[in-house]
Amino acid sequence: MAALVAVFFLDSDAAMVVASGALLLLPASDLLLRVQAAYHRREDSRIPGAAVISPCPAPDARTTRRFLRTTAIRVMRDEVVLTDAAGRVRGLALSGTHGVGQLARLHDPRTGRVLGIELRDRGGRARALLPHRYWFAGSEGPYRWNQLVEALNAEVVDESLRSGADSWWQGHLLSADVRAMAPMEAGDVRAASGGNRSAVAGGELALVPLFAALLLPGVLASGAEAFTAGLLSALTIVAVWGPLVGDVLVSRLHADKFKVGDGGFRRPGLDASNSRETS
Repeated sequence: MAALVAVFFLDSDAAMVVASGALLLLPASDLLLRVQAAYHRREDSRIPGAAVISPCPAPDARTTRRFLRTTAIRVMRDEVVLTDAAGRVRGLALSGTHGVGQLARLHDPRTGRVLGIELRDRGGRARALLPHRYWFAGSEGPYRWNQLVEALNAEVVDESLRSGADSWWQGHLLSADVRAMAPMEAGDVRAASGGNRSAVAGGELALVPLFAALLLPGVLASGAEAFTAGLLSALTIVAVWGPLVGDVLVSRLHADKFKVGDGGFRRPGLDASNSRETS
C-alpha cells in the first residue's frame, strides 16, 4: 500500500507502474501459497504404511464428492489422524493414558441400530465421534469397520444411547465431530476452510482490488507506462477474485453438490482391496 501512496505524491506514470506492480505481488504470492499448500496436502496424505479408512455411507445417504475424497482416518504407528469434510486435520495419540484404545458402538435404544462410533482413550473418555451412517453403513461398511478395529488394535464395546432421535449427538461433548465428519453444505465448507486457503483475507481482500481499480483506467491511455499500470491492475483484480469465484463455482457445482449414496465417486487409489498407502 505504501507504493500506492507514492503514486499520489509523485504523480508520474513511472510511479503508477511501480505501484500497480507492487499491488500485483500480493495476490501473486497468495496464488503461489495456494499451489504449495495443495501440493503439501497431497504429499502429506500419502503416508507410507498408514492404514487409511475412508467413509462408506449408507446407500440412501446424501453425500458429496468433497466428503468422499477428503475425509479419512489414517492410523499410523504413533497416532491416528482424522481429516474432516473441510480438510481440517486432527491427531490423536495411540500410546499413553490418553491414547486411543477403545471403540464404542452407540446403539439406538429402540431399534438397536448403530448410530455413532466413539474413539475412546484407555481411561474410557471419548476423543472423537463418528456418524455411523456416513462411515460404516454402506456395502463395504463391515470391511471398513474391521479395518479400523485391526489398525487400532482396539477393544470394542457396545452401548445404548439414552435417545435414538435423529439428533442423537446433540448434547454430546463431541457433537461438532458428527457435523465435521459428515457431508457439509457448500457454505459451511467454505466458512470452515476458506480462511486457511488464502493469504488475502479480511480488509485486504476488499482493499487490493479497490486500489487496483484506481489505476485501471490506464488501459485506455495512449502512453505505454499508463497502459502497463492499467494492465497490471487488471491482472491484480483477476488474481484476487478469480480464485475466490472459482472456489465458489467448483464448490456449488461439483465438489459440494449432494448426491445419494457414493454417487459412483471413489477416492483415487483407494478401494476395499487397497487399504494401505504405499510409497
